[in-house]
Amino acid sequence: MNNKLMKALLGGVLVWLALSPVAMAAGGPSNDPWGDLLFKAGNLLALAVLIWWFARKGIANFFRGAATAEKDRVSSTRERNETAAHQLAEQKRKIEGLQAELAAMSTAAKADAEKEKAEMIADAERQAQRITSQVGQQVSQAVEHARQSLRKEMAGQLIEQAEGQIKSKMSSQQQTKLVTEYLGELEA
Repeated sequence: MNNKLMKALLGGVLVWLALSPVAMAAGGPSNDPWGDLLFKAGNLLALAVLIWWFARKGIANFFRGAATAEKDRVSSTRERNETAAHQLAEQKRKIEGLQAELAAMSTAAKADAEKEKAEMIADAERQAQRITSQVGQQVSQAVEHARQSLRKEMAGQLIEQAEGQIKSKMSSQQQTKLVTEYLGELEA
């Protein structure tokens, strides 16, 4: 409202309040109900204007402070919501990154497992070949040893048979002559 209008209204209220005790004291109780009602309404209006006049700055400051506090609260809530939304988005990105990393690790682990499996199979095949080769060599050696043993045994038996045959066919003179010739060859 206009400042001059406010001063005029306040002046009117003050005059009303100043005159109303005088009017009450002079006339006493009145029989006019509309006059009483008008008088009481005027008093109420005057009281309301006085309360408003003296309390308006405090009430305005109160509501201004309440509005400012509410704006700050709303602003703070918005900022927290935005921060939470950013954090949520960041967490989602991290989760997606972790899922991709986990998939890559799983793929790498499978590849490593396949590589290790192939290496183990190749190593087992090499060991099997080595063992087969060693067994083959041992079998060959055993066969050769058996052959040599068999040859020695057969040679021994053949010699015994030949000796037996020679002894049975040779006379003692022939044996002596043979020994003498052999000794002569040795001396020469």
